[in-house]
Amino acid sequence: MKYKLIERGNPGDITAPKKWYASPVKTGTVTQKSLAKEISSRSSLTSGDVANVVQNLLDLLPTKLIEGNSVQLGDFGTFRISFSSEGAETTGEFTTDKIKGLKILFTPGTDFKKEFSSIKFEQEK
Repeated sequence: MKYKLIERGNPGDITAPKKWYASPVKTGTVTQKSLAKEISSRSSLTSGDVANVVQNLLDLLPTKLIEGNSVQLGDFGTFRISFSSEGAETTGEFTTDKIKGLKILFTPGTDFKKEFSSIKFEQEK
């Protein structure tokens, strides 16, 4: 995996000297359509079948998360919703406008995570 070096300052201390940090290099985007074609070439499904399954997953995933479920996709990993809120002195004073920072969290499965354990890094020239 390629990376580039980016010089950044410390936002907590603007007088601190800047330091160099590694940042991943994006080499492109894989679309749902191209991924479906590639998956179909490895299975007995057509690219349309794969695209249909992926689209149905994308349609159902938000619904299941909003219902309060975590969604576990085998060895791939688990999706869940998280958020924070401002505090209220009493339960009666709490309103939903105090809920902030909605996030969709993904926790990779053990086997999926292992695929990245032997990653090699190379600085972009």
